[in-house]
Amino acid sequence: MTEEERIFSGKLFAPAAPELAKKKEKAHRLSQDYNSLYETDSDKRNKILQELIAEIGEGTSMLGPILPYKNWTRLLYEFQFHSTR
Repeated sequence: MTEEERIFSGKLFAPAAPELAKKKEKAHRLSQDYNSLYETDSDKRNKILQELIAEIGEGTSMLGPILPYKNWTRLLYEFQFHSTR
């Protein structure tokens, strides 16, 4: 059983396991890339969100710094997110 399977089955898992560490690093890099773009760079931002977020509903938008752990996050129809530091 993989660590990710353990997470979704509610079992104890090793957060420092290489498979999870690799996914976390990728998510952090994508989040950093997203956060460095202006909101007018919508095509680039949407491309990053599609790689970062598991499911994005129609009409979804995000502004401000983001940091999802991995692509397990799902944003449903017309989800609006605005963050401040």
